[in-house]
Amino acid sequence: MKNIRTIRLIAIEAILVGGNASLSREKLMKMTGVGPAQVTRTIREYRDLFPDNLKFGTAKHYEPTDAFAPSLLSESALKDLKEKGETAHLYQALERTAKFDVLDAFIDAQLVLKREVVRDDFEKLFGAPPATVTRAIRRARERTGKELKFDSVSGAFKLVGVLKKSVRLLKEDSDASTFMGDVVTLIEANAFAERKLSELAELA
Repeated sequence: MKNIRTIRLIAIEAILVGGNASLSREKLMKMTGVGPAQVTRTIREYRDLFPDNLKFGTAKHYEPTDAFAPSLLSESALKDLKEKGETAHLYQALERTAKFDVLDAFIDAQLVLKREVVRDDFEKLFGAPPATVTRAIRRARERTGKELKFDSVSGAFKLVGVLKKSVRLLKEDSDASTFMGDVVTLIEANAFAERKLSELAELA
């Protein structure tokens, strides 16, 4: 989900609340899967949006101020992070999905669970343009060595043959199910945060 701007901003609050710790660039990289330059821009953007929430602390880490008030987390996500810390659902979803290119892993999960992936889902879930989807499908074909035939009636790419564990990104069926649950969690978190950012923009 690293290409979704709001997810990166959510990760900052998840670290500060769930990790009960300061914010380092290294930690944010792990939680989002982006590089140092993108992490620096994300932190700068968060500080511009919520200047009273972060201060520059020791060891070149950012720390929550005394006035820190999470603004992008739903009430249920915030409660879960406070109670469970790094084992909270949102925290775990961020860490797990950051390990993959989300489109590649999404294709993998759908092929494992359903033996097909619907093209429209890419735009509906991730806002991915057609050219990006085409490249992701091509990567899946090259990675798995399997043909994915497009069915114009259903709009789905259907798996031909058996998808061996040795070529999967998500090795176990349970990993595929967990990944899809993580995607739902992050999409819901993103929708909530987008509403909050829109409200903030209206007040500006």
